[in-house]
Amino acid sequence: MKILVLNISGQNPEVDRFLSELRTRIPEVEIQTHESQPGEIHVLWNIQEYLDQGIKFFLLPYTKEGVSNAWIEVIGCQRQGRPVKLLPVMFEGGKAPAGLAAAKYVRMDGGTTDVEREWNLFARGLRK
Repeated sequence: MKILVLNISGQNPEVDRFLSELRTRIPEVEIQTHESQPGEIHVLWNIQEYLDQGIKFFLLPYTKEGVSNAWIEVIGCQRQGRPVKLLPVMFEGGKAPAGLAAAKYVRMDGGTTDVEREWNLFARGLRK
């Protein structure tokens, strides 16, 4: 299974640790990242291009650096009936965008005492 990380910053140690542990916990996961370039507009990701590559899961890190707006395109694909899934993960200092304030997310920000439960929630999200 393929996951694209919708991250606005390619250099976040928390996200890197999460991805490393994800590879250990679920070895069949193939992780692809997109590092934004200077001046790149985060709304214009062309999610269809990634769908054509077989990517169905989009990990959306909520980090102190901010949140990519690419989630808007993923939600648009869901509304069109495409089989895509957004997987939001909260990291230290992160905040959900207003449009996703009510969406369920996995906590990896130290705000939970049961990290194993959060990993199980994430893994369940990959199976549904």
